[in-house]
Amino acid sequence: NGLQRLQHIGNGGLVLLFNGGPLAVLSLDGCFTTSGLIHLLLANDCVTEAVSLLSSINWNLDGEIAYQNLLCIADHLLRLPLNHARESQLEGAFSSFYASVRPIAEPTVLKYRTAIGCYARRFFHHLLRYSRFEKAFLLAKDIGSADLFLDIYFAAKELGETQLAKLAKQKADEIIAAGSSESDSEPTDLNMLSLSGTNHERNKDYLATELVQEMNRSAEAGASTLKVTNLGFV
Repeated sequence: NGLQRLQHIGNGGLVLLFNGGPLAVLSLDGCFTTSGLIHLLLANDCVTEAVSLLSSINWNLDGEIAYQNLLCIADHLLRLPLNHARESQLEGAFSSFYASVRPIAEPTVLKYRTAIGCYARRFFHHLLRYSRFEKAFLLAKDIGSADLFLDIYFAAKELGETQLAKLAKQKADEIIAAGSSESDSEPTDLNMLSLSGTNHERNKDYLATELVQEMNRSAEAGASTLKVTNLGFV
């Protein structure tokens, strides 16, 4: 029925609770701690399983273990060329913190969010390097930092994506004007919609919608009767 919870109890001990039962207590020698298992999974290219194991760790009880393994998975994936599978795996790893199935206590959030925010920015630049503009735009919106939108602006301009460049510059200017540009590499909160699977359907067409609105504003400014109602963005 699937693993619901995994807790490390020290000295190679693991407690596993499955949906619908049973409860299992394992005593493992050698590298078979939570971190050891994740390292072993990554070494054998079982990244999805490593992310699943990470997601089962309770941040309130084992915050340091969860944090170290999140960074381990992110480091592993950010060194590899980006494809759709690795993008989803990175989203899943970050979701263990930003969209945790269990509410994370405020002291735990405050302890780890700055460091994990730096890795979220690395993920953003990895997306941008592979021209994954939609996800990069959503992540920049979540982080709320003007410099990320400026990075999109320059990348889009270089590729001739003029409407996207214009929209990114507009978003950067809005953040700067509002005085809310974050300079400490730290997301404003844990509501990272771009990393939440439950919000994926609602947010997947966000950039296309924004571009349609921008094109319509440009048409109105030019006194044109043409209205754009749909725009496909891949």
